[in-house]
Amino acid sequence: MVLSLSASPLLAQRGGGKIEGTVADSTGAVLPGVEVTIREVNTGQSRLAITGDAGRYSAAQLATGDYEIRAELPGSQTGVRQGVRLVIGQEAVVDFSLEIGSISEEVIVTGEAALINTTSSTLSSVISESQVHDLPLNSRNITQLALLTPGVVQLRTGVTGGVTLGAPSVRVSIAGAKFYSTGYLLDGTDVTDSSRGMGPGGAAGAMFGVETLKEMQVITNNYSAEYGRFSGGLMSMVSKNGTNQFHGSVFYFHRNDNLDATNFFDNKFGVERPEFKRHQYGATVGGPIVQDKTFFFFSYEGFRQGLGITHIGLVPSVEAKQGLFAAPGGACTAEHTGFGGVYNAGLDRCQLPLHPEIGPFLGLYPDPNGQDFGSTGDFIRTQNEPTTENFYTARIDHNFSDSDTFFARLTTSKGDRAGKVSCCGSSLDPALSSLANQSIYSTMDWKHVFSPTTINTFRFGAQRNEWKELPQNPGPLDIGFYPDRAQGDITVGEGVMHAGLRIEGQNISNQFSYGDDLSMTRGRHDLKVGVLITRHQTNDFTIGRGGGNFDFDTVAQLVTGRPDFWTGKVPPGQAPARSPPDGLWLLHPGRLQVETQFHCQSGTAL
Repeated sequence: MVLSLSASPLLAQRGGGKIEGTVADSTGAVLPGVEVTIREVNTGQSRLAITGDAGRYSAAQLATGDYEIRAELPGSQTGVRQGVRLVIGQEAVVDFSLEIGSISEEVIVTGEAALINTTSSTLSSVISESQVHDLPLNSRNITQLALLTPGVVQLRTGVTGGVTLGAPSVRVSIAGAKFYSTGYLLDGTDVTDSSRGMGPGGAAGAMFGVETLKEMQVITNNYSAEYGRFSGGLMSMVSKNGTNQFHGSVFYFHRNDNLDATNFFDNKFGVERPEFKRHQYGATVGGPIVQDKTFFFFSYEGFRQGLGITHIGLVPSVEAKQGLFAAPGGACTAEHTGFGGVYNAGLDRCQLPLHPEIGPFLGLYPDPNGQDFGSTGDFIRTQNEPTTENFYTARIDHNFSDSDTFFARLTTSKGDRAGKVSCCGSSLDPALSSLANQSIYSTMDWKHVFSPTTINTFRFGAQRNEWKELPQNPGPLDIGFYPDRAQGDITVGEGVMHAGLRIEGQNISNQFSYGDDLSMTRGRHDLKVGVLITRHQTNDFTIGRGGGNFDFDTVAQLVTGRPDFWTGKVPPGQAPARSPPDGLWLLHPGRLQVETQFHCQSGTAL
């Protein structure tokens, strides 16, 4: 159980914003009973608020967008504020001063609300819609936008892949916290890949959807209890929705190596510049199904990339594979003599006896095509690494009435990448694997207005992340106990590349979240209380070295068939795990912030 106290006047808006203010007359006296109508101009959705005894009104849990606000009181002119842009997480303050007159007379003021935060101590920044769409992004990765915020840094080793290494993604640290402490929200729902402790990302190592994103808030510190389990910062994103006007886009981005310089190592080893081609394309469309009632939005983004990779690694030399090793001073070394080595004066080499069954093992290694170092030599190889990914988003919004609104969103991504360098630095065929993924994120959100001072939001979210790491080449050898597994790993010292698969299998994680937020305004006080229940399932069926692993200290041990040891695993593998973290939070600005969390976990793993 966690209990935290806060003296900050804090009322966060998870995935939305809030408009509040005070209505007074020309003398500065506050006016109770003023009807304040807040209307989203693009969808026609409106909210009614009534000022209390202190002349204050408040409308929480509003969707981001463009608003018109009207303040009406019999005996006074109507005040109208147009052009108010509400961004994610903002608590906009819009005050009115009403003159004596007819209610049919309108005083119209056009202009945005001040972006300076005077109501919350939360440290955050907002990446606006224009920034999202206009700033150049390498591979159009949404996560990179967070780097515009002070205190947010990217881990330089952050683009990783593989079932054991985690989902490919750009890892970011916020305010010095560990990268796995960063939370990612989309439309108020957690989309963090909690089984791997990082943000969403597909086979391309990027989080797509720039054309589907409305805006993003990066929260670096002092956020409220409703954000739950995260101890680092937060990235809260809002997707686009349909409006009363049809809108859309078609886009195509291309990048290649035509203007790239050859890198240092390619020049050093005389390798031509590898080919590189990237294509990103797609379209979006949104609009009304029923004016002021029902809206839709749909997007597609495709990613196709061919990345040329030059890899330089060590393999046993041609002489070593024949059992010929250097004989300094015209004699075999003590190690080679112990392996049965005999000095060959005609070749000035120490001849080691080859193990009668070592042929298939040596056949895993190609001959060096670079510099020779005696028992090893450089093997230089350029290959094309293809990556494919398809990203879809569909969203439906419906206004049942001014009191009830609903939206549902489905986002899915599916891709694969055929790696040409293994996790541990080998470009040999039996060591290479293909990574495939499919991710599904869904959200359903229902808002109900009980009264001008009370509103409730229920939110359900579900996500599924599936990662598979499969061999590109099963290999010719069977050195393990698992049936139908790819060839195990052959590890040799002296810096020689490993020749076999180290990881194989799949990881499937599911997460279901149920949240309810209730906001109430009582005079000068805003009270918000809620509950968040999350159920996480991890089904991990990966096996490290499932095909076995022979380890040799030297090349001489390899050719004579003298491994240091064999390691491997025997069936069965790993069992799934379940972890349901539940939380209850209460928030009263300026008074008390309480959060309780309950964690239970069941499951076994071998």
